[in-house]
Amino acid sequence: MAMWRALIRIRSLNRKKIICILAGYLSIAYAGIIIPERISISPTDSVGAHVFYYKQHFKRTDIHKDALAVVPLYTRIRPKCWPCLVVKYIKCDAGDKLGVTHHGEFFCNNVYLGRAKTHSREGVPVQRFEYDGIIPEGKFFAMGSCMDSYDSRYMGLEDKSDIKAVAVPLF
Repeated sequence: MAMWRALIRIRSLNRKKIICILAGYLSIAYAGIIIPERISISPTDSVGAHVFYYKQHFKRTDIHKDALAVVPLYTRIRPKCWPCLVVKYIKCDAGDKLGVTHHGEFFCNNVYLGRAKTHSREGVPVQRFEYDGIIPEGKFFAMGSCMDSYDSRYMGLEDKSDIKAVAVPLF
């Protein structure tokens, strides 16, 4: 009789172990699906931080000057990038006055934002965006924080409807 009780106890322990192992595998599989969608690692110094949490369900109030927006980038300059998602600061928003000098210096409401280059770091000629006026509703001017960032200085205004997420820098 004692032997049967021991066997029953061993079987119930095995069930508990199996359930724990299955729960562990399911947790790892879930994390493997969720984390890549919400956590991103940037290999460039475009905005200073390298690891971001993507807030995909954001409010309109999350989209403001100096917020980090995740937008699609369509360019032939970067191989295998049609499109790629990039993180850029919203530097000039709808209703703001954006201007560029003939030297390629950009200003938002007369505040200096940065200068456009004539050639990329690899020596490829780049055409700068020309604009002088009020940014229309639903648009914004996006920039990275380093000189080599490929952003609105070259691509032009971005559509707010194209924002895929708001990025929160982790480190």
